[in-house]
Amino acid sequence: MSSGRPRRPETHRPRKITMGNWTYSKAFVLLYFAVMWPNQNVYGITKQDAARLKRRISEVQAKIDRLTLRVAHTREHTLSQRLPAFTQPHATTGAVGLWPLNARFGASDITGNGNDGTSTGTQLAAGPYGDADGAFLFSGTANSYIDIPNNGKLDVRYSFTILAHVYPTGEDGPIFDYVGTNPNTWYWALHFWQYQPHDLQLRPIGREGPFSDHVVARVLQLNDWNYVGGTYDSTTGVASLWSNGELAREQYIGVAEVASQHPVRVAVRAQDEDDSRYFAGRIACLQLYNYAMTQEQIVAARDACKGLQSPGLQHTDDDDAGHKPTSCAEAKSARSNINDGEYTLYPFSTDSDVSLRVYCHDMASEKPKEFLTLPSGPDENYAIFFGDRLVPQNMFQCTGPLQKHADYQRFATSPGLIVGVQVQTYPVLLVSPSRAVRKHVVPTRHACPFSTT
Repeated sequence: MSSGRPRRPETHRPRKITMGNWTYSKAFVLLYFAVMWPNQNVYGITKQDAARLKRRISEVQAKIDRLTLRVAHTREHTLSQRLPAFTQPHATTGAVGLWPLNARFGASDITGNGNDGTSTGTQLAAGPYGDADGAFLFSGTANSYIDIPNNGKLDVRYSFTILAHVYPTGEDGPIFDYVGTNPNTWYWALHFWQYQPHDLQLRPIGREGPFSDHVVARVLQLNDWNYVGGTYDSTTGVASLWSNGELAREQYIGVAEVASQHPVRVAVRAQDEDDSRYFAGRIACLQLYNYAMTQEQIVAARDACKGLQSPGLQHTDDDDAGHKPTSCAEAKSARSNINDGEYTLYPFSTDSDVSLRVYCHDMASEKPKEFLTLPSGPDENYAIFFGDRLVPQNMFQCTGPLQKHADYQRFATSPGLIVGVQVQTYPVLLVSPSRAVRKHVVPTRHACPFSTT
């Protein structure tokens, strides 16, 4: 055997170059020695192998550069979808859902996205801007809520802002609650709640779970108007609560995609009939955006619904002389160009601040008529007749001996029971059920409230 470095064979096949367990640092070191060393073979690698390795490294570097550009382009495109440009920081354009919840628009979505709500068991009440019919009143029961469909426009998947004016009078309940379908999160989805009498809560639950953490702030004032909001930005993972335009609290949640692909329920949780937490109070100007607003934008959106009251509904305010209408005729004389519809009247001479919602019919005539519209259906519109009833002696009996005791009976009406009202004294005149909800009824001369025939 000869000593020294072995000679390279005269002929050989090119060896396949593989990285194996080499690191890039080791490969570059061997490449350096192979290129700089004068002999043909250094540390088991030839100059030909080194050249091939160099080309391979160049190819890998070029591939890395292409992937880097692709990632940058994908990130830019994704962020442009997640965070739409807001070119007017003082405007409230860009809402994906906006429900004024007033007399003019009811539960309609005025953005044009088509997600109009359907209200059940609600009433109009004074709003945050001082307008008489500028808010929806919720009774705090299972039969008082709003259902809002979701055609995809309300899917604020990555980032969002929820804003509302709330006037809470109860202990807790949903303000804006997506109706979840995932059993892994107990059918919860993104929701914004009155968590306790004075607590506001936001929980941006993930699309596939898990049941994420929430952020809570003690900011609600009972029996008063509160301008509140919740924001979430998936790029930072931070959820924030806002009260009257001020940041109340923020917390890292870290959800990549929120569960907002579902319909929305206001005031009552739809997923659990046994959940007795119902929002009681008033809500107005409910807003939804698909990005996390800044403080400046939240402050600007405070009056997004101001001025959205219909000119035809200004009859609910005092007229120029400060007089409040007590009848449909007075409402007609106080304002011009008003149509049939629900009006706020002040019929009680003993207390001029007590109002009553009345449907004014035939406002184009000289003698418009007043009606009350009652809920329809056997679950909400029915009469109960108790055992203690008068012995029938004549058709219009209002006094006399009682019948024998009997258990009460419940009689459901057909949809749309019509109740005519005499505004001067407001006795209730019960009229036969009719499917025409607002049909003119000739007042009966004799009526005994709660009597039976």
